[in-house]
Formats: sequence, structure tokens, C-alpha cells
Amino acid sequence: MSKENRPTRVAETRRRRSEWAARLGASLALLPGIAAGLDLCELFSDNAVLQRGMPVPVWGWDEPGSKVTVEFSGQKVGAVADGNGKWTATLQPLKVSKQPQDMTVSAGHGKIVRKDILVGDVWLCSGQSNMEMTFQTNRLPCDMPDFVKPEDVPMIRHLAVGSVGTKKVPKEMMESPRQRFQAGQVKDGWIPCDAESY
Repeated sequence: MSKENRPTRVAETRRRRSEWAARLGASLALLPGIAAGLDLCELFSDNAVLQRGMPVPVWGWDEPGSKVTVEFSGQKVGAVADGNGKWTATLQPLKVSKQPQDMTVSAGHGKIVRKDILVGDVWLCSGQSNMEMTFQTNRLPCDMPDFVKPEDVPMIRHLAVGSVGTKKVPKEMMESPRQRFQAGQVKDGWIPCDAESY
């Protein structure tokens, strides 16, 4: 190798190593038990609805041992990330509120703010492909009642969680609550009802 080419090859090797380290770091962040900084479960997005009248667990991930604070509706609760980086802070029962509020999750090195969160009733609906249809795109003989105008009910919010993408769901997954979703399973977070989304 000539001396002229050596600096170029050294620079190229360093660039490749740097790219490899970045990819490795991104891959490790996706593995269970390895946190890559403050993160919040996808269920807690902008426009979310939290269940009224019962304790509300809020969870996410951070570096093991990190102290995390959740602030919402006048409450401030804390948690410490366990050895796997998971933390859970539980809000005391909340009263119904149609006044949008912010949720702030903070740790010593980061902060996440979720906006326009309401408190009310959360309904879980499940089914086959017809559960994915909107009133606009349905092929069924039903429609939004004339007296309901989508733009008049922005407090109705919708969170679509895609299928797991496997025909056979492992028994362990069915017997325990999901802590994380697969990449892309929650695409848009909570969406308020309007003329475009109903």
C-alpha cells in the first residue's frame, strides 16, 4: 500500500467502524433489558386517553438505576429503573377531564412531554379485519348517524395497534400483559376524531 493511500484507507476504516458501532447500538436498544436512554411505552402518545377512577400505571425504560419522575394532572410520582432498565410509576385514580393536559416524564438526562391528554373511559375493541375499517371506508350497510358530526367529537380518540404478525401467538404472550410493541405495531399513536379520521 502506498503512503498516499494510507490516510484514505485509515479514514475509511474508521468510518466503517463508526457505522458498525452505531448499528450495533441501535440493534442492542431493541433487545429486551437493554435501555438506550429515557423511553416511554407507545401507549402514552400525544392525544392519549387515560382511564378514569383507577390507578394508572405509566411505564417505560431508561438506564438501570435511573430515577424517573412522571407529572400529570397535579400529581408527581417517581420510579427507579430496574436492572433491565424498566420503570413503572403509578398515578393515583384520576377524575374525568375533558381539559387537555400535558404529561411530563423526566430523568436526570432527558425529558419527554406528551400533549393533549384526556381522562375518561378507555374501551378495548378487538376483532377481525372489520375492526380496522372506518366509517368512511366501510363496505358494510352502516354509516355514522346523521346527528353525529366527526368534527364535533374530538374527545373521541382512537389508538390502532396492529397485529403481531404471526399465526400462532406464544402462550406466554397471551398470559402476560405486553410491555412493548413490535416496531411499527403502533403507527400513529392516539388520533382525535375528525372529518379525516372517522
